[in-house]
Amino acid sequence: MKLLRLYFFIALVSASLQADTIFLEGYGDKQPIRKTTAGNIDYFSASDFFHVIGGTCKWLAPENRLEVDLASHRLSFQLANPFFLRDSELRHLIYPPIYYVDDIYLPVDESLRLLEDILGQVLVYDRRQRALVATSSGNSIVRVTVEQKLNGILLEIVLTERLEYDVFVTEGNWINVTIIGGTVDIDQIARRRSLPQVRRIRAFQFENSAQVSIKMRGKVKEYHHNYAAAPHRIQISIEDLEFEPEELEGFADVQPKEYDAIDIIVIDAGHGGRYDGAVGKGGLREKDVVLDISLRLEELLDRDLRFTPVLTRRKDMTVELEQRALIANDARGDLFVSIHVNSSKKRKANGCETFFLAAATNDEARVTELLENSDFQLELPEASSGNKDLDFIVMDLLQTEYVHQSRQLAEIIQGCLQARLNIKSRGINQAGFAVLNRVNMPSVLVECAFISNKVEEKLLGQADFRQAITESIYQGIVHFAELYDREKEINAISR
Repeated sequence: MKLLRLYFFIALVSASLQADTIFLEGYGDKQPIRKTTAGNIDYFSASDFFHVIGGTCKWLAPENRLEVDLASHRLSFQLANPFFLRDSELRHLIYPPIYYVDDIYLPVDESLRLLEDILGQVLVYDRRQRALVATSSGNSIVRVTVEQKLNGILLEIVLTERLEYDVFVTEGNWINVTIIGGTVDIDQIARRRSLPQVRRIRAFQFENSAQVSIKMRGKVKEYHHNYAAAPHRIQISIEDLEFEPEELEGFADVQPKEYDAIDIIVIDAGHGGRYDGAVGKGGLREKDVVLDISLRLEELLDRDLRFTPVLTRRKDMTVELEQRALIANDARGDLFVSIHVNSSKKRKANGCETFFLAAATNDEARVTELLENSDFQLELPEASSGNKDLDFIVMDLLQTEYVHQSRQLAEIIQGCLQARLNIKSRGINQAGFAVLNRVNMPSVLVECAFISNKVEEKLLGQADFRQAITESIYQGIVHFAELYDREKEINAISR
């Protein structure tokens, strides 16, 4: 009879539910988690959630119980029972787990609260944005969201708790929010533009407060702010009465009507994780050298308030081809700079070189192309088909508008490298690099020096030489952006 009542309960609950999806952020890529709602309580799929955060699940049918191994802990949830076991300790979920389709679903808010110390992170559930956002334990500022409304823009700063705040606008269309007692992981705050109207997002940590600053593309005339709960968040409404609702459709592909300065610079540190790249005779690895240069370049660009750097990787980790392109395109980058070091069987081969994407025109460019694409062979099965020119890689780009700008950027960066580095300049070249082909912006690949050359490997191991490379690339970006700015201003005046 007890089992019959349980099956009746499952059937009754399942009939009243509707399927939905939320997305978990903070564990690598955004991960979909199945969600459903019973009454006004949101539940997520236990198997989806624990799989993403590194747990293993086991369903015990006779007891209608789910056992989860997570971070050296054993969790045990039973269907329709609001209590669960954490190791040998009894905990209370308030709302009992329910069954839907083929899985146990747990109440979202209560589960996150009870699992916080196990995870070592705070997870905040934003129902409106359909998001679960993980932030480092101890940080009270979770993220910034930007949403277009019918008569303006809504900015939201999501918090883990209610905090006092102050909002003020400064020159340059910066909206600044000082959060008293706030703590923030600066690297975690998204710096990408969620809408064309947002130019830059920055975060600062002070002794007794934190500040989030959002640079708007247009002039901030009128704004209002308030606090909202569930989740805790600061809301800033910016009125924009000239906005037309139909502009929402496909906004990500809309180019601003007015001149749009170059500001989002995507820095791609080649290789990483299980891909070492080229390795010198002295043991120096390409992935380590280019990451150091990329982080140095990020620091220089971050000091320059005209630019916002976005990195495809910030540590020694594997980032696949599609993910690199997704990061760049999702950030709505203006320029993409992929940083590498060269290698050759000819030990005397030396010098720096900058590539843009087009079909390779000489054997040395083809060799470089094959070396840098080698990490992505499994992702690009056509690359082993014998097509020596990798025509499949360049096909898309040859139909776009970025070839001329990419070549121009390559020429300027190479000129800066030549002027500063005391090594041979090999000029600019073209080749079919897979990582460049998938980004929708002017893009170049910089081969800083030859790690296979004994002298240049020694140079690459020196911090001063890597800093000189960094400053050369930075100056190249600045010169290109200034040239672009002048051309756009002239074109705007002449119209």
